[in-house]
Amino acid sequence: MNVGQHVVSLHARAELEVPPVENYEDDDPRAQAFTDTDIANAKRLAEQHGADLRFTPERGWLVWDGRRWAADEKAVAVQARAKATALAIFDEVKGSADRDALFRHAKRSQQKGAIEAMIWLARSEPGVPARIVDFDTDGYLFNVRNGTVDLRTGELRTHRREDLISNLVDVPFEPLVAYLQRFVGYLLTGDTTEQSLHFIYGLGANGKTVFCDVLMRILGDYAVAVSPDLIMVRRHSGIPNDVARLRGARAALMNETSQGARFDEAKLKDLTGGDVLSARFLHAEFFDFRPTHRIVIRGNHKPAINGTDEGIWRRLHLVPFTVTIPKDEQDRDLLRKLAAELPGILQWAVQGCLAWQRQGLSAPSLITDAVRAYRKESDTLGRFIEEDCEVRPLAQVKSGAFFQRYQSYAERCGERWMPAKDLPHEMQRRGFQWKVTKAGGMYFGIELAAVADEPHWSDR
Repeated sequence: MNVGQHVVSLHARAELEVPPVENYEDDDPRAQAFTDTDIANAKRLAEQHGADLRFTPERGWLVWDGRRWAADEKAVAVQARAKATALAIFDEVKGSADRDALFRHAKRSQQKGAIEAMIWLARSEPGVPARIVDFDTDGYLFNVRNGTVDLRTGELRTHRREDLISNLVDVPFEPLVAYLQRFVGYLLTGDTTEQSLHFIYGLGANGKTVFCDVLMRILGDYAVAVSPDLIMVRRHSGIPNDVARLRGARAALMNETSQGARFDEAKLKDLTGGDVLSARFLHAEFFDFRPTHRIVIRGNHKPAINGTDEGIWRRLHLVPFTVTIPKDEQDRDLLRKLAAELPGILQWAVQGCLAWQRQGLSAPSLITDAVRAYRKESDTLGRFIEEDCEVRPLAQVKSGAFFQRYQSYAERCGERWMPAKDLPHEMQRRGFQWKVTKAGGMYFGIELAAVADEPHWSDR
């Protein structure tokens, strides 16, 4: 190190070395003595705004703007905070031992010299000094408009002060796009270990039909179109011809689901579980095969899921296509244009397959939140307990009265209800005790919420 570098190093160290500060109790006269000085104002600035301020000898002030530590070249943002701090001193006057003196100090603090002194002295307040070399040290964090991407995991998380990032790419990162790439790449394989069911949901004019048509084209013979009746509840079960068509397929695409349709949950688990399936074509013999397909549904209506089986919900990936494209912006020739880009789309899908092998599907919060909301919508009993019942340790209710109110609630909502014989088991699964007493079946830990003019259960 030459002499010049040594001098600069000593200067920078001197800027950062802050002597220990002795703290006094509020009623200590020594503390009172320092309420009307420039140093006191610097402490006020650091206390009120220090979390968003850093001073570096190499770059000057850096201010947290909610997304990064932005350089404040002319200290304009720091000055705005200092002015707010000076005005806030008036709020201290009422509780001061010497109101007149503090009031005069509050007025003086609004002068240019007092503001500049406050900013200058705050540079050495604990927590404010920093070194520029401490910023932007993690080479696997990438800061974008809507969060910080951890390039080790692909996760988008909220901006954080402690990451000490001063750079920003003013472009949003869309986790759904990266997820869709992994999902499409996963469909290229014959691997079913994810045990996933993908439901592309939206109310029309949102691109889901084009997306699925492109899927069919890049998958070619590896994709089959099957009726959604295959996994819906229906009165009569036919010859398992549709199941037979799944042999060797990588993706089974199903078109629009009808309003009021209900998943056949047992069949859905069979077809997404990865176990050997048995099927036959029309007028042919049965054969067994190990599945290689993944089910992809697109629809405007979400089929009902009556059960609370965790096995169903962990399989479901609800992909919301929620942006409606205005009529004047819709490209009627888009599918033909995309057909010319199929080689590039296939390359994109292969890259997605490699990404899936590294990190799995890794559904973003947009997907998991949509599934969570769907689950709450589908849980009629759970909503009934939340809206029409009270849960407390000493509560109790007759199972008959409970079922009647629950049934009425489901009818009002236009939804199916769980049979009375299945309810005790489900209530116990949710943590409520059920016993047969002299008064009949009883649930403990829960009671019906009071309704005007309704008799108590004990009077029925």
